[in-house]
Amino acid sequence: MVYHVANPDGSTSPFQINSLPTPATGGITASGNVLSAIPTEVGYNGGAWNLKIFVWNAPATRALTKDDDILAAVADGEGVLITTQTVVRCPLVNFSALR
Repeated sequence: MVYHVANPDGSTSPFQINSLPTPATGGITASGNVLSAIPTEVGYNGGAWNLKIFVWNAPATRALTKDDDILAAVADGEGVLITTQTVVRCPLVNFSALR
């Protein structure tokens, strides 16, 4: 899964953007998305993810940096998870394995 995290008004919270481990550069805007698995992690099967959107019930008060965080926030009633029909095809390359 790839999760997009949004405020109730559709904006992306600065909490979400500032938590990214590597800031976006080269004119790319950070989106605050969370992937359920990346290369070298158990569960990673390649570059195709179903898109789900987590929408906070109120403006975000913290970043959600793992899929477990998002699912816990849904279980706690802090927001809703919208399942879309969108499949994102974008391979992540494990550059450390190419050395």
